[in-house]
This record gives sequence, structure tokens and C-alpha cells, in this order.
Amino acid sequence: QILTAFRTRSEAPEIHLVPHVISWHRGALEDDYQASLDLAAEFPGTRVAPAFASPSEAKSYIAGLDFFIGARMHACIAAFSSGVPVVPMAYSRKFAGLFGSLGYDHTVDCTVEDGATILARILADYDARDALAGCGTQLGDRMASGAAIGGGAGLVAGGVGAIPGALVG
Repeated sequence: QILTAFRTRSEAPEIHLVPHVISWHRGALEDDYQASLDLAAEFPGTRVAPAFASPSEAKSYIAGLDFFIGARMHACIAAFSSGVPVVPMAYSRKFAGLFGSLGYDHTVDCTVEDGATILARILADYDARDALAGCGTQLGDRMASGAAIGGGAGLVAGGVGAIPGALVG
């Protein structure tokens, strides 16, 4: 639904899929890269990111996108910390806990929200992406300046990852 919704917009963005879990063994149970290739075959024109050699390569790629949707925590952190507007797709409460503690309320909860609600929120945040851009880097600037965040709690997070999903560059 997400890929179709973006592809049918009047100004359809370029869509990138960024795999996180990559198996070098054909037919592995969990292989985001193969799932990304399958989606790209189903949706011609969709790009699949290369299999990255390091987390910093993945973060650099994500940092070059205009908008990011992801269900892997570290990929969402990579987008957020790079100033890329992001919609984290939560499958556990850790997403709301982390992004909520950062004052970022653009997480969708895939465990309780229905597909239509999730899609509507993603599209609304995409339309508001200019306003969301830089939220993570602004937070970092405030932390560096000693401003209190979340009752004075600081956060340092790192790493990257992503699953097949709509990534818009």
C-alpha cells in the first residue's frame, strides 16, 4: 500500500529500498535484500540500495534521502540524526519510548494502528517533510549547547539498518 500510494502521487518521488538483514545464503529465512529485490521487481523503477560494507556506508546513503520510512530502529536513528524527515514504523514499544523521549511524535504504531491510519500519517508527514527536516540535528545542537531535553536526560545512539519500505530520495 505504501509503495503504491507514493507511486500514484501527482509528483511521484523516487523510491529506494534499503535492506538491513542481508543473508549471503540463498533462501535464508530472513533476508531483507532478497525481499527488496522482489519488491523492486513488482514495482519497476524502485531502486534497491547496495549491500553496505559498514554501518557508516548505510548511514551516508540514508542521509542523502529526502524522507525515510523504516521499521528498523537503527535505520530510523540514522535518518533522524542526519536531519532526514523520518516516520519510524514501530513494531515494539521501544520506538515510542526512544522517539518520544526525544520529543518526536511522528512514529506510527504497527501493533495497534490500522493500515489506513498508518498510511494517512505517513503521507501527511511526507507532505510536511520540509518542516520535519533537521529535527534530529536540531536536537543534537540543543544537546551540545547544554539545553535540557526530556528532563535533562541525554541520549547517544548509533548504528544503522533498514528494512524494505518506502524510502524517498
